[in-house]
Amino acid sequence: MASIFRFFSVFFIVLLILMQTKADIRRECRKQTGVAWDPLSKFKNGDFNENDPKLKCYLKCFMQKYGIFGDDSIYIDRVLRYLPYSMQKTSKNTLEKCNLIRKFL
Repeated sequence: MASIFRFFSVFFIVLLILMQTKADIRRECRKQTGVAWDPLSKFKNGDFNENDPKLKCYLKCFMQKYGIFGDDSIYIDRVLRYLPYSMQKTSKNTLEKCNLIRKFL
């Protein structure tokens, strides 16, 4: 359970950083998924509603277009680029575990 929390924490931070800089990708993914402004605003403010399927699709679209999330794995080196150095070691371990889990799904 703690690793899932760390996983979402890492992605939350990375996505917040990326979402500040990539307006074209945000616009394209929003149009593609039909996500409403309210869930996006809440996400940006730290309120992640795991039950919103359109928000999940938006996040997946964004991560795929930005090259962080592929069909079969998370590109750990790309994620780590956007994290503070102090978070990189623990985040790397968490993301490696997630990649192992994804291979069995």
